[in-house]
Amino acid sequence: MLAIVHLTVGLPRKKIGEGIEIKKNVVFSSTRQWNVGDEFILRGCIRLLSELFGEFNPIIYNRHPDVRPRLNHLNPLRSKWAANLEFWGRPLLESFLRIGFWDDSFKGDHDNSYLDLAVFAGTPEWYGPRLKTLYEAIATYNLPVCFLGIGSSYPFRLRDISKTYRKVLEKARLIVVRDSLTEEGLKSLRPHRLPCPALFAALAEEERQVSGVTKIGLVFATNLAVVNNRVTEDTFRFMMALFSRLMEKYDCELVCHYIDELPEVRKIFPGTKFHYSF
Repeated sequence: MLAIVHLTVGLPRKKIGEGIEIKKNVVFSSTRQWNVGDEFILRGCIRLLSELFGEFNPIIYNRHPDVRPRLNHLNPLRSKWAANLEFWGRPLLESFLRIGFWDDSFKGDHDNSYLDLAVFAGTPEWYGPRLKTLYEAIATYNLPVCFLGIGSSYPFRLRDISKTYRKVLEKARLIVVRDSLTEEGLKSLRPHRLPCPALFAALAEEERQVSGVTKIGLVFATNLAVVNNRVTEDTFRFMMALFSRLMEKYDCELVCHYIDELPEVRKIFPGTKFHYSF
């Protein structure tokens, strides 16, 4: 993957004066503290690009649904100027309406000409209303763009994707997909099919030889968490039966990645050590 990225995404170096190099600014479509998969994919993408560019500034286009609802781009109050408005009754009003945009991430009403590259960092959500603001910025500033490890859970055709997104896809410097459905849907754009970039999240110095299994970390999930961060009831039952058998044979500890899982893991496995990390 690194060789492909190097050949297709390399950007000219920016300098001010003689011998003074300016750090590149790369905006990543990802989420922060919502989906642990996105966190691993983002880390992997940053490591890959760091091999090419050296040090750069990663900027996040945060798709967290609490930060950027699906139709966020239609709300004129979700802007920098609205965030600075002061008027009587605002605290009560903003308890019910979204006024301003406070997250420390990409804002659509900025002058985004400082950006050098846009990267769609994996996940099945790589186009659609939640991403429209980023696509419009890419078109406005003629940003180079690449898609690293994108996927899909259903078949689709490129011609069925609306023009706003299709134009950016057709101009992409690189498209890497992680499954056959996305490869087929984008086959006219000649994508590369490779493993998910989350594999690059691990640091080289963290590698070690495993000669035997003595302890297992089991990733816990529940059907009682919020949508998009839960498993089905059937999957939950299967996991619990599997975990119980593994715990009989091995020294196991549990790992939680979403806050709704914490009260459930304590109820179901009392006395078992568990870890939490977003």
